[in-house]
Amino acid sequence: MRILIVGFGSIGRRHGANLKSLRPDCELVVVRSGQGAPLGADPGFALARVVGTIEAGLALNPDAAVIATPSALHLAALESLLVRGVPCYIEK
Repeated sequence: MRILIVGFGSIGRRHGANLKSLRPDCELVVVRSGQGAPLGADPGFALARVVGTIEAGLALNPDAAVIATPSALHLAALESLLVRGVPCYIEK
């Protein structure tokens, strides 16, 4: 199972950690702008694939997505994902 996480601040990291705890075999693909701590700083995320755009993440055919961006950015991410039929969880 491949999960796309859009936004990887504290909430995105928490959802990623929960996913890895529930499904250790899932592959995480993280969309991030390059800011913040390196993924390798968090146990379990060193092997996550990092992409710079949602489009790049969509090219990897995710099975589902977590939208963990600031609320004002949710709609743009959601539209891109739903058009492609990707089930989404949106963090409030």
